[in-house]
Formats: sequence, C-alpha cells, structure tokens
Amino acid sequence: MLKSAKFVKVTKKLHVVEEHPADDKFIECAKAANADYIISGDKHLLKIACYKKTQIVSVSAFIQIITKR
Repeated sequence: MLKSAKFVKVTKKLHVVEEHPADDKFIECAKAANADYIISGDKHLLKIACYKKTQIVSVSAFIQIITKR
C-alpha cells in the first residue's frame, strides 16, 4: 500500500463552491499542493468537476483513471 502525505500552506482564499462555501478549503489545498486530482464523494465538489488543472472526481472514477495507466 502506498502511503504519502504532503503538508501545504494555503496562501490564498478562493471562492469557487458557491452552493457550499465550506468546501472551498479543499480547492484551496489542492491549488496550494498543485494537485492533479481531488477525490471526493461530496456532491458540491463533484458538480464543479474541475478547477484550473485539478480534476474533481469520485473514488470510482479515480480507480478507473489509475487502472488505465
């Protein structure tokens, strides 16, 4: 099993998830980490689908992505 963590410092507050602003923190962290993906089951995040270069996908969608590689 691969275990990895990266601590990031959020330097800019974002306002992306209009339906549920509390979810903006996940986008802020992903941006600070330069993340390719946010993996979530949250309906508000999944509705956004993408923020800049970060794709927001469900667990099952992510599993399909990594098994194709």
